[in-house]
Amino acid sequence: MDVLPALIEQFVGNELFTVMYGFGCDIHNDLTYVPMRVMPRHLSGFLRDSIAKRIFQPGDVDLHIEIPTDRMTITFCHEGDLHFGGSDSELVERFLSASPFCGFDYPERQNSKLG
Repeated sequence: MDVLPALIEQFVGNELFTVMYGFGCDIHNDLTYVPMRVMPRHLSGFLRDSIAKRIFQPGDVDLHIEIPTDRMTITFCHEGDLHFGGSDSELVERFLSASPFCGFDYPERQNSKLG
């Protein structure tokens, strides 16, 4: 879980971004999809705290991370996968070319545009 925050900081610096609890999170419905601003250096603690409080359980619920101006979005999906997208396809491609993601095969990306 610590790899993702380090990668985000590597690619976007210390830029403030948004995290939102989504589908299935164990939190009051009025608090789902509410943007929370987080600095990259605090994301690991945010995720660990959310898991410890059982608000966010990776693979069982949705958690959304959005880099400002929708440049890149990352969704931990309740179906157990990660979704990447955003308006800055170059940023998304560079992110997915970094370890550990570079070791995965993304056949659906070959003929599609991100964004």
